[in-house]
Amino acid sequence: MHSVQNLAHKIDIHHLDTPMLLQISQCFFSAYGSASLLGEAFVSALKKKPDQSLFDAVMENCGYQNDADGFFFRLFSQIIPPGANKTPVQINTLELPNLYLYHLLDAVLPGNRLYQVKTAEQLEQITGMPSQSPADLQQVIDCFPVRLSDHVIRQSLVSKAVANQYLPFVRELDDTGRDITFDGHFKNGILEQMYENRVIFLLDMQCPVYCRFCFRKHKAARKQNSPSSRDVLAAVEHVRSHQAIHEVLITGGEPLWNRANLEAAINGLMDIDHVNTIRIATRSIVYYPELFLKNDSDYVRYLVEKNQ
Repeated sequence: MHSVQNLAHKIDIHHLDTPMLLQISQCFFSAYGSASLLGEAFVSALKKKPDQSLFDAVMENCGYQNDADGFFFRLFSQIIPPGANKTPVQINTLELPNLYLYHLLDAVLPGNRLYQVKTAEQLEQITGMPSQSPADLQQVIDCFPVRLSDHVIRQSLVSKAVANQYLPFVRELDDTGRDITFDGHFKNGILEQMYENRVIFLLDMQCPVYCRFCFRKHKAARKQNSPSSRDVLAAVEHVRSHQAIHEVLITGGEPLWNRANLEAAINGLMDIDHVNTIRIATRSIVYYPELFLKNDSDYVRYLVEKNQ
């Protein structure tokens, strides 16, 4: 886990790498320039000439034709500093799609670090987003752990919807629903069971990033040690001895965070004839995609091979 200086000081909007941003923009709109990805509203609002590239049309609609420096300065001035940003990012009535902004931020704020946040001050330092109620926010952090990734922080700069999923907020102190949460009717180690024909495997008690809506967020599970491969094999044997079980949901925490336990579960369950479906519940693809991409996408290849 790392700390980092305020994001407001990590982008100098007066010295942007315009050629790099131009290349990223042209490639982005060429590859992803469809209404299904960018939204009907954006495509409908964009006035494009027949022989014009999509990004050139964006520049012209924004009033910055042949002025890439001015366009990118205007764009990033709405994002940095984070405390003064306006969402959505809009230039000359054209609202720029967040998917495009994410791509730009990946380039100007690179990194795949993870952060374990202990104080409201540290949260502001890492994200660059000032808190209006630091004392109350500290209570939230003390009660519910906060973990973030560079990927999540970048997207939170331009998306309130993303920020609401991962950044702590004061309303979490409301204890409504804290006592009545999901639990399987039957528990045995890492295994939970509510229905006769399916069970849950809890392969790890932690995540690289903590979602604020997680129904396990307040449980003591996060303070427990993660299970061992021996615990996983015991759960596999329970499934083997109960032929009514046809489906297993592998979850956590983040089940992909623990490769040894995942392999023990998959290899054991695939050997049981009456198990028809193995599902893996993961959110790493949206909050820590580096888990799939590192080591030359080793995890992706492993999962594809197992699926086959």
